[in-house]
Amino acid sequence: MYRRLLKVENEMKQLHKEIAETVNKMIPEEWGKFYFYAQI
Repeated sequence: MYRRLLKVENEMKQLHKEIAETVNKMIPEEWGKFYFYAQI
């Protein structure tokens, strides 16, 4: 079960990374930090 939790956690990290990269591409300004809040 612990391995499954780690897999889900890694999948969530990857999804958050992809979302942040997509949002970053949509905004033409350079910025130093990105804050993302999500509820599941």
